[in-house]
Amino acid sequence: MIAKNILMNINHDELFISFFVLIVGLHFFPLGKIFKRTFDLYMGTWTCLFAIIGVYLITQKITAPSFANVIVSLGCALATISYGIRMILEGRKMLLPEVKQYH
Repeated sequence: MIAKNILMNINHDELFISFFVLIVGLHFFPLGKIFKRTFDLYMGTWTCLFAIIGVYLITQKITAPSFANVIVSLGCALATISYGIRMILEGRKMLLPEVKQYH
């Protein structure tokens, strides 16, 4: 909400998606440190990279903000899908010994 208000007040509301994705990407770094998972650091880097690309594309007027937002959103979606698949696989590894125990 703060980012949205700041961007509106400085007349750069078109950067909201990129800044939102940047905030999402930045939250992976403390998670990576706390849980000692390098995968989180990779996901944070990937997501922040797409956010920065979006800001660059929009501020340099390389493409329309709507198209830049598509690129940013796809990059973020790919990170989310990858993260979900990774967590499912890690969860299965943790549960597999217990499942075998009951068969």
